[in-house]
Order: sequence, then C-alpha cells, then structure tokens
Amino acid sequence: MIDEALAERAAQVFFDATAGGDWPRPATEIQDDGEFVLLMVHVPRVWDRTEPSNEERRTIVNALNSVLPIPRDEPLGCWMVVFLRDGNVYESILSNEF
Repeated sequence: MIDEALAERAAQVFFDATAGGDWPRPATEIQDDGEFVLLMVHVPRVWDRTEPSNEERRTIVNALNSVLPIPRDEPLGCWMVVFLRDGNVYESILSNEF
C-alpha cells in the first residue's frame, strides 16, 4: 500500500537520482486505492532540458524500483513518471522499462 509518506519518499528519490536539480521535483498523485503512484514532473516552458537521456532513465527506474518494487502480481509496476509542459504529457518513464 502506497501512502503519502511513501509517495513523497519516491519523489525525493527521483530528485536525488537526477542529481538534485537536473529536473524539477515531481508532484505525486496516489491512485487505485494506494496501489499506484503517478509522479508528475512539471517542466517549465523555458527549461533547457526536453527529455531524460537513456542513462538518466535507467538511473530513475533503478532508484524508484528500489523504493517501490514491481509487485509479483502486477508486471507493469506500481509507479509511472510523466513529464509535463503546459499541462500536456510529452514523455513518460515506466517501472518496467529496463
């Protein structure tokens, strides 16, 4: 079960895994009665970065899976990171990417 404390820990793990400033700290939204957490990175319009590199993606996946491991009965995992600009999702990272 994912609660607010665990969701916030996941957001901090994302922030730390991305060198604490390469990307904004994500907001979190717990869904499916605590079975899933959506991490939302709101990227400013003037931000230099557009998408994470493959190395960053792998680092993020490994870091978040250490805090929110993929459940045996849910092969798609229990988290997703979405990158938003102007309220629109333009990139995502899934727990089972690698």
